[in-house]
Amino acid sequence: MSHPPEWSTYWTADEMAECLPYFPDDRVQRGKLCATLYDILNRCTNKTPAGGDGSDGTVDHPDGRRDLKNDDKPGHWWHTLSDSDATELTAAYQREYQTN
Repeated sequence: MSHPPEWSTYWTADEMAECLPYFPDDRVQRGKLCATLYDILNRCTNKTPAGGDGSDGTVDHPDGRRDLKNDDKPGHWWHTLSDSDATELTAAYQREYQTN
């Protein structure tokens, strides 16, 4: 899976790590996947501004987080994931958001 799935377009690496609670049942694998995502985030140099009141480079509404130039978005790093990590993230999304 070299291209990120459409659902992930505006997600950031840390949002994937924090907001997809249904990672594999294997806690070791879940920990490795979260570590991979945070490592990606730590290497980013143009991260999405955090929410806030608009001061200090923050954004005051979600539309401000949609800039695809921010390198914490999957279009910049999805291709670096192993096939198993990409598959597991997609499966986690499907379990959380398409079965509820």
